[in-house]
Amino acid sequence: MHNPREVFEYPEQHWEFLTALDDAEFEGQYFDRKEAGRVGQNGKNDLTKVIEQIAECISAFANANKSGSLLVLGISTKGEIKGVKHLVDSERIRLTNFGDILRNQAAQGKFYDCINEFGDKDEICLIYVPYTPQQICETIGNFPKAWIRQGYHNTLLDQIRKEQLIRDKKIVHFEQVFCCPYDKTDIDQSLLKEFCKSLDNDYEHTEEQLLYQIGALTKGEDTYDFTNAGFFFFTTNPQRIKSYFYIRLLRFESNL
Repeated sequence: MHNPREVFEYPEQHWEFLTALDDAEFEGQYFDRKEAGRVGQNGKNDLTKVIEQIAECISAFANANKSGSLLVLGISTKGEIKGVKHLVDSERIRLTNFGDILRNQAAQGKFYDCINEFGDKDEICLIYVPYTPQQICETIGNFPKAWIRQGYHNTLLDQIRKEQLIRDKKIVHFEQVFCCPYDKTDIDQSLLKEFCKSLDNDYEHTEEQLLYQIGALTKGEDTYDFTNAGFFFFTTNPQRIKSYFYIRLLRFESNL
């Protein structure tokens, strides 16, 4: 099996692999390749779509592959060298300015001299993507997107899958993550009263202070927010916000 880092460092030694005649022989969990900004019907290099694909691949690779991954730009699905030399300097810079499109990534890009399909001097762009531990590699903005690599495909993470990845990476404890703003009317008062009976009689706090002390709420400057655990255990209808919340019961045989 080819090592993504070695292919990035020594492409000349892996040229047959890089230029495989079918994507199925190259692409997979750790490798992908794309053409870069070919001239379209409008007469301009359509680089925006390529950059979107770069962001998607880097995010997917960084979130999934602990041994690193490689994205190659300038090679077609049939292994033809289309190159990136046709791009102007500003466009080539955009190709490798990964920090402008993604956060929590450490991707490295470099250009490698080669001969294109017409026999002219050209270049391809190699992008090595290390794994991102204890963080989610995602797009920049108010509504960030993140992907994960699954075989030949990049899968967009919905909120449920993103929270699962957060737990898998042990980024934070899921139970303590923000759920929603605190509303006293959501509290199951009978349940809270039963819980308070189990506490020391000298435990004197307001309802909000009590829930904060046990980790059911987080506190801002002037407001409280439910944590996932707090909303799940102390509200009358947790499915109102988290429709996928459920309790799994497991039974184990034991000789004890």
